[in-house]
Amino acid sequence: MHDEIVDEIIIGAGPIGSYYASQKNCLILEQKKMLEVGEPVQCTGLVSRNIEEFVKIPKSIIQNKIRGAILHSPNNSVQVKKENVAYVINRKKFDQYLLEKALENSKIMFGEQVKEYYKTKNYVQIRTEKNTYRTKKLIDASGPKTQKNFLMGLQITAKMEREPIAELFFGNEVCPEFFAWIVPENEEVCRIGVATRSPRIYLDKLLDKLGNPKILDWQGGIIPMHKPVLRGESETYLLGDRGGHVKPTTGGGLITGLKSAKLLAHSKNYEKEWNKTIGKELLIHWRIRNFLDKINDEELDELIELVKHLKPKLEKHGNMDYPSKFLTKLITPKTIKFFAKNFSKII
Repeated sequence: MHDEIVDEIIIGAGPIGSYYASQKNCLILEQKKMLEVGEPVQCTGLVSRNIEEFVKIPKSIIQNKIRGAILHSPNNSVQVKKENVAYVINRKKFDQYLLEKALENSKIMFGEQVKEYYKTKNYVQIRTEKNTYRTKKLIDASGPKTQKNFLMGLQITAKMEREPIAELFFGNEVCPEFFAWIVPENEEVCRIGVATRSPRIYLDKLLDKLGNPKILDWQGGIIPMHKPVLRGESETYLLGDRGGHVKPTTGGGLITGLKSAKLLAHSKNYEKEWNKTIGKELLIHWRIRNFLDKINDEELDELIELVKHLKPKLEKHGNMDYPSKFLTKLITPKTIKFFAKNFSKII
């Protein structure tokens, strides 16, 4: 038992927990050893340049700079170019870098697996396998809950030459419920993956289509697909995957998680500010996901045709994290006609 009541405790030294700890003076409880933080890799490692709002990423962590994407539907495709729109990063090095930043301001206890926590009259009590801690404010950034709705992401790294352009594949035969991807790690290696409820079946199909490239590594993880929440049990704040702060359009959660952590660390009214910013953006992402889940393959082909029409506007204004910044710029007679025809799938 630690008799001292700590002002703030964070569960989890992943990127979101570590980033929060770099903004404050608190205690982190992490179940892994220090050098294990960032393992196993459970992320594609593709992140937009919006990350520079929060972290100046060292060049040694950036493995590639992506300059656009090719979107494939069953019978159509379009390439959208945008120079240096995203980075491919080494996720373990990135997580370790943020952990080092956290340790400049905060302390950490490694090897502390939290078993439970609960609210008392004056504090939150946390019980680990070894100790008991007490805090005035608890932030749970320990990763996704399997009790909530989720998809499984399965990814390989493989020998494959590609230009620095990401490819996304949509359709019921390719990857129902989400999409498949090819992300070039460098000129000779790609990250190839799918996210769905039976990922191995669809990954094998994709690899067969690609000529079965030489596999170098396997990676996988859970992608939360539930509506975000800000508080959980015992009035604890939830951050990152634990709170479902993930874009349901792409499965990416770094930007939304970092933004949420920054708001929680500095805002006087966290919930109000979160709803005005990240909450608003995630609501749009959820509406897009809801629409994509309802359309069939033929309608996907029509959507890609519409993207061709909107390509100049997307290349100029598109933002993979903040759709509110550009969606109104995409209103044209063709978009109005397409979405009017599919109005029942939007609501």
